[in-house]
Amino acid sequence: MVERFVGIDVALREHRIAVLERLTSAIDEVDRAATALLPPSEPGTGPSDAELRQTIPGIGPQTAATLLGKLGAFTRFTDARALVAYVGFYPVINQSGDRAATPRLSRVGPRIARHSLYLAAVNAVRRSGERRTIYLRTEAQGKTAKQALVVVAVKLLHAVYAMLKHRQPYNPSRLLVAPATIGS
Repeated sequence: MVERFVGIDVALREHRIAVLERLTSAIDEVDRAATALLPPSEPGTGPSDAELRQTIPGIGPQTAATLLGKLGAFTRFTDARALVAYVGFYPVINQSGDRAATPRLSRVGPRIARHSLYLAAVNAVRRSGERRTIYLRTEAQGKTAKQALVVVAVKLLHAVYAMLKHRQPYNPSRLLVAPATIGS
């Protein structure tokens, strides 16, 4: 009887491995398709918008394609704050008289772009010391982890806007972020 369960366990493990391999190849295929759909740079103009976006830690081909598709040309925004407002990274306060609800993020703007930027912020905090410093400093100020990630996402949007405006790749030295002194 025990041998039968062991055989089922081995078969189940092999099935899971096969499913994982199929999913991994499907993800790779989506990455290749997203990269192929991104517009190439024009000769003599420098890197394309998508290539510039991908120089930021945390933003890969899928996020760059999502931002390009959902936000369009950044030249239509007057400044980075207008872009942040369009995406919906601002609090909505609901109060009446003495009753005040907890502020929440606006539901205005493209939800997919907001979600992609949030996940890019998670990735940037893991991979970039500058973004991790911003995250830790925001948490030290009493914000929750999600609020700190939204702050990082807003900083990513500001960086993307500045890069596209000046047609320069990402330069971490322009962030002017002092090292965080957490626990000191």
